[in-house]
Amino acid sequence: MRASRLLAILLMLQSGGVRSAPDLARSMGVSSRTILRDIDHLCEAGVPIWTSRGREGGFHLREGWSTQLTGFTHDEAQAIGLSGQSVAAADLGMDTSAQSARTKVLASLPAATRVRAERVGTRVHVDPAPWYRNEPAPTSLATVAAAVWSQTALRVEYESWARTSTRVLHPLGLVLKAGVWYVVATRADDAAPGTYKLANLRRVELCAETFCAPKRFRLDDYWRASVEAFETKIYAGARARLRVLPNAQRRLNEMDSAIANAARESAKPDPEQTGWVCVEIPIESNERAAYALLALGADVEVLAPLALRTRLEKLALEIVARYQK
Repeated sequence: MRASRLLAILLMLQSGGVRSAPDLARSMGVSSRTILRDIDHLCEAGVPIWTSRGREGGFHLREGWSTQLTGFTHDEAQAIGLSGQSVAAADLGMDTSAQSARTKVLASLPAATRVRAERVGTRVHVDPAPWYRNEPAPTSLATVAAAVWSQTALRVEYESWARTSTRVLHPLGLVLKAGVWYVVATRADDAAPGTYKLANLRRVELCAETFCAPKRFRLDDYWRASVEAFETKIYAGARARLRVLPNAQRRLNEMDSAIANAARESAKPDPEQTGWVCVEIPIESNERAAYALLALGADVEVLAPLALRTRLEKLALEIVARYQK
């Protein structure tokens, strides 16, 4: 395990930038003290690791030094990070290069290890798109990806829920979430990263200006924190109390994890009506909750808040009136 960890640390340092001991420890799933011992072992083996102090300090390789994996073309080297993500590679036009890079990596392995690696590759398939959605990649993806690779600024026309505006972005990375592409970027006038849905980009132009990504920025860390903050904010305190039949209870368990978990944890037999269960779930707003609960039909009754009950009642009456015409 130590040998594989040492190699992983070496390759992470070779990928560029300064990496702190806590950062490496999180990636490896070990303590910072273990990372410090690993760094000592690498230095003893002749790997030129330099240490910088201060708040932005950490470990980095001597400039110009690297291990060598030969035989990769420029496109294959760029695509190797996508060799296990076929959908993303295909959308980015890098599927052929990714497959070629994967083949070369497998060819470099010992025979027994290669067989096991190939077996995993042929028996696990990742499909990130939701059911019944097969949307083409956004037309702007190629331009945005080129800007991400080259650290070139973008001038975009972005349509948010409130308005359409023109802004200059410094793109830091791309994210494929449930079949939808996003770009994480800072604005030219703001150092705080933000998330932009590529489908909302109405016009995209590469600028002549280049930029340097923040030293401490990590796309995976940013995205994890961003998702957690969004999911916490979207259900910020508002809750609904429901009376449900078993069919509706099962349907609630098929909704997002926040609703499903809350429904399971709060479920109690209704003391007033046999066969019904009382649950409490988080809601984003009365309007959104009303439309979502409408799909459960007569198997659900809203007990509180009153505004949600009233809105659902109004929707039901509108439907009845429509079909009585």
